[in-house]
This record gives sequence, structure tokens and C-alpha cells, in this order.
Amino acid sequence: MMAETIGQPERQKHHKELIGTVVSNKMQKTIVVEVTRKKAHPMYKRVIAIRKKLPETVPYKQPVALQQRVGKSIHFFPNFGTGQDRARQ
Repeated sequence: MMAETIGQPERQKHHKELIGTVVSNKMQKTIVVEVTRKKAHPMYKRVIAIRKKLPETVPYKQPVALQQRVGKSIHFFPNFGTGQDRARQ
């Protein structure tokens, strides 16, 4: 399954690129992506899966990205400071 890239990597180079699955696309400008990573338990050393749901605000330059299907795998850069972008709209 081919994954698509969402976000602006040239602006957010300090963030790590994450791979996740689209969980919800019902909001107007945001999709919810679930990122799963595997980590060893600190005491028992058993590998467990940690899931985290992250909101991904689609840049106003890419409205087509909102049409991501639920269950689709995507590459994205988590954007944690979108206040300036929203003020421009």
C-alpha cells in the first residue's frame, strides 16, 4: 500500500516524519491519524504496541488532502503550532 505525504516538510524539518492510519476525516480542516509504535516494556521487556491519535491540520494550500479515506496509510509531519496558519486564512 502506497502512503502519501501530508504537511509541509520544508517548514518543519525539526519534526520527525511519522507513518499513520487515517481514523477520522469528519472535521472541516483536520484529519485524525493514529500512529502505532512498538516499545519494550521497561520491567518485563515484552514488546507492546503504543497507539496515539494525532490531529493533522491540512494546510490551506492542500484541500485535496482532506479527502483521505479512513484506513489509508499516510506519511505526515506532526504540526503542533498551526495558530499562525489559521490566522492567515
